[in-house]
Amino acid sequence: MKSRRLSHAYRKNASRLHRAVGDALLNKESPFKNYKVYQEYPVNRINPDYQDGRHKFDWVILDLRLVIEVHGEQHFKPVDFGGEGSDKAEENWRDTQFRDTKKKRAAVDVITAPLHPNIKPAHTIGTRYNILSNACLSSPILVKT
Repeated sequence: MKSRRLSHAYRKNASRLHRAVGDALLNKESPFKNYKVYQEYPVNRINPDYQDGRHKFDWVILDLRLVIEVHGEQHFKPVDFGGEGSDKAEENWRDTQFRDTKKKRAAVDVITAPLHPNIKPAHTIGTRYNILSNACLSSPILVKT
C-alpha cells in the first residue's frame, strides 16, 4: 500500500477524532503546514524490524521524527461496538492494548516518543493545533535532526 500525503482524503471509516487531528495538522494556520504529513503510515517503514506490515501509525511527520497516535475510548477500556457483546469487546480491547504497546516500542526504538494529544472533535481548529504544538514542545525527545 502506498502511503500518501493527506489532501483531506480520509478513509471512509476514519473516526471523527482522527479527522479532528488531521484537520489540526493540515490547517493553513497549523505550525505543521510546511511539513509532509502522512496518515496511516506503515509501522514497518519506520522500523523495519516490526513484523506486521498491516499495522499503521495514525499520523507521521518524518521531517520532525514525529508519530501521532489517535486513541479513542476503545484503546482504554472494552467498548461494545455493533452489539458484539462484552466478551468480544474485552477480547478486542486486549488485542488493541497489545498492538498499541508494540507500535509504541517500534516508534521509540527508531523515531521518537509517540504523542497522544487530547484532542476532541468539538475543539476548534485553533484549539486543536495549539494542543498539538504544546504536546510537541513539552516532549524532550522531539528534536529536529
